Amino acid sequence: MATTSVDQITGYGETLALKAPCRLATTANIVLSGLQAIDGVVTAANDRVLVRDQDTPSQNGIYIAASGAWQRARDMDSNRDLTRGTRVYVTEGDSGPAEFEVTTESPITVGSSSIAFDLSAGSVNAAALSAAAQRAEEAADVAEGLASTFILSENTFDTKATAAAWSPIAAPNYIRTAGALAVDDGSGVAFVKGTGSGGFTVTLSGGGTQDYKPSLQRGFDIRLFGAGPARTAAQNSAALTLAMSYVTELWVPPLATGEYIDVNNEVTVPAHVKIRGAGWHSRIRQTVREKNIFIAGDHCSFEGLHLIGDNLLTGADFTKNNGIYASGKKGVLVQNCFGEKFESCGVQLRGCLDYKILNNVFFANPWGAIASSGDIVVYSTVAAGRGLISGNSCFSNNSQGMFLDALGYEAHLIITNNHCVTLDPATCIEGGTWAEATVDYTGVTSTVRRRHGIVVGYNSSSVGGPHSIISNNICKNTRWTGIYKQGVSEGGVLIIGNHCSNNGLDNSNSISGGIFVNGSGKDLVTGNIIEDFQNTTSATGAITINTASPLGVWTKVHGNLITNSLGRGIALTAQTALVDVAQNQIIGSVSTDIEAISSGAAGTGGHHIHDNKIKRTSGNDVRGIRIQTGGTTLVTIVERNSIAGFDNTNAVNTNAGIWTNSPLVVRIRDNHVKNFHVAISSGAYFTVSTRFFDLLYENNLIEDCTGGFGLSSSNNTVVVPLVGNRFINVTNKTAASATYTVAGTKCGYICRKDDDRLVVLELTAAPAVGTWAAGDRAAFPAPAAAAAPGAICTTAGNPGTWKAEAAIAA
Repeated sequence: MATTSVDQITGYGETLALKAPCRLATTANIVLSGLQAIDGVVTAANDRVLVRDQDTPSQNGIYIAASGAWQRARDMDSNRDLTRGTRVYVTEGDSGPAEFEVTTESPITVGSSSIAFDLSAGSVNAAALSAAAQRAEEAADVAEGLASTFILSENTFDTKATAAAWSPIAAPNYIRTAGALAVDDGSGVAFVKGTGSGGFTVTLSGGGTQDYKPSLQRGFDIRLFGAGPARTAAQNSAALTLAMSYVTELWVPPLATGEYIDVNNEVTVPAHVKIRGAGWHSRIRQTVREKNIFIAGDHCSFEGLHLIGDNLLTGADFTKNNGIYASGKKGVLVQNCFGEKFESCGVQLRGCLDYKILNNVFFANPWGAIASSGDIVVYSTVAAGRGLISGNSCFSNNSQGMFLDALGYEAHLIITNNHCVTLDPATCIEGGTWAEATVDYTGVTSTVRRRHGIVVGYNSSSVGGPHSIISNNICKNTRWTGIYKQGVSEGGVLIIGNHCSNNGLDNSNSISGGIFVNGSGKDLVTGNIIEDFQNTTSATGAITINTASPLGVWTKVHGNLITNSLGRGIALTAQTALVDVAQNQIIGSVSTDIEAISSGAAGTGGHHIHDNKIKRTSGNDVRGIRIQTGGTTLVTIVERNSIAGFDNTNAVNTNAGIWTNSPLVVRIRDNHVKNFHVAISSGAYFTVSTRFFDLLYENNLIEDCTGGFGLSSSNNTVVVPLVGNRFINVTNKTAASATYTVAGTKCGYICRKDDDRLVVLELTAAPAVGTWAAGDRAAFPAPAAAAAPGAICTTAGNPGTWKAEAAIAA
């Protein structure tokens, strides 16, 4: 608490009513440390500052400025120092002089109560009065411009030419014209002192000259330049072009139902200009083929507009027929707009940097002869094309919702929170049902023609590729994919938290998937939900990984939920290599749940499939996991998966939990397989005459299956040890007939391992076939008194030399 002896820095005596004056008052949130500019004035040490605009209102109060941390003034640092109505006078700053009072209800706890300061009722604030006067003048200017007739004051002329012919004694600060080029063009332009494009020079009768330039005032109404729904398209185009010479912000007013501002040409928007409207009813419509509406400059922004194309399908130039187009620009912002009926794109950016496309709605954009058409298209023709595409709704039935980082340069993109759902354009009208298109395309608008929801990194095989995050999007109702990542990504693409459904309606196309990753690199596909994938014929799945060539780097498919796929759950196709498939849940697939098939080229395979949960709800001749990577030396590991079948009664070897035709490059261990005809099956012979000691088929739990292992060889010399497996309600632990594997000779043996030796557990006599090593043993399953408990191999061979062990005592 302050005392009566403190000085004017720390505060006067114990009074609640009036505090010692402050030099300055804040106008925004500040950091409470260091000397800094406040309200146009730089603080000095020991200045008293009224802090009144903190984001955390309990921080408000009177502080002592310092080069380090600021402290509360002693006359306002305790609960007894202020109450509602306590006043303080501020002497300087753009907002001063002024008097403020506490408006927070008492009692007030310093440091925890939200403290508010407002101008006191009797305060005279010169800056506030000046600002009010300026706003009144601006309002008068707008009213003047909107008037049907113009009152010409001393400094107001009908046109720019008549203004330039005026010869005042002294130069006024402003000159206004009723029109820019003609008295009736409605522009109402203001000119200020200075040299600039679109200006003029006045010769002063008192001697000398003065240059004037257009005043870049905010928020000129488009009608001030002669545009409107009653004007022709040519007149509106000319008015928009004229406005670009005079404004930094242009307002497109809401129109009555059925009204449009038609245009017949493109409008090139200069740098740093904002064009804004009121949303749906601020409609601008292009009426001519091969024309964009706006061509954006650097740091232009478009907000709250409703842009409409000509809805024709004869365009040949992809850089035309767009709502907003920009090439090689920086900082373009498009937000809260509507776009419809553009054959190319609602928004198309080429080689742009640091752009944002936010919270727009695109619908009813048709697909004609331009295969790359989309609601939002971004071509990355330069490196580091940083962009944020978020919150958009892409509802058209065109080629794709979003076509991003096309050409695949090293763009850094964030693509998040978008809806790419194919709707019937005939229903996307004001008051319409906005109904989803559903089945594969049959030539009518209510069927799905859109190929992809989101495409990223197209044709990036020769450059660094996208470095992108694709997250939290909904991609629904497409012929091919929900999300299509195409091309190599040296930096990797993160595809996370998306929801894709009803994708793959075109059964004839192999580019198909809820999520399809092509040309895979260091990519991560995680935490996505894929529902109702539709492709039943192509070797694709709800998630498809398809590499153009082996890359030697890992792609990760982790933690996804896949339900009710009519095709595969997860498909690793072509020359796929080094894919880590982990912790996914796959429920209700019609075809194989996880399938890895490669061409067998060197460097393919080598996958790690682990900790997945698979539950089949139909099918009794379908494999849970299928590995077909023959011809490669890279080993695929299948471990710790839980695989539940649907029906174990159909006696075919494809009714299998885990199936492979590449048994020499697959390791299968620690899996839980339940309710299949055969738990683990090979669709190919073991042909090499050897003892496969290091081939792991180990520690699996096999339950409710007719057969445990279906393994066979083309001769009787092969030994495949089956070690540490647990069988519950299994009829045949090993089998070699055609219903369990390819028909051949038994080669799988139930064993355990003692160091580098095998102990066979299923034979009642020494092996008569197979390749064995000296020291291998056969432990008979039913030892008896006075009989040998087993046999031991003393000489390696096929089957080698076996000797009975010493008999058990009688």
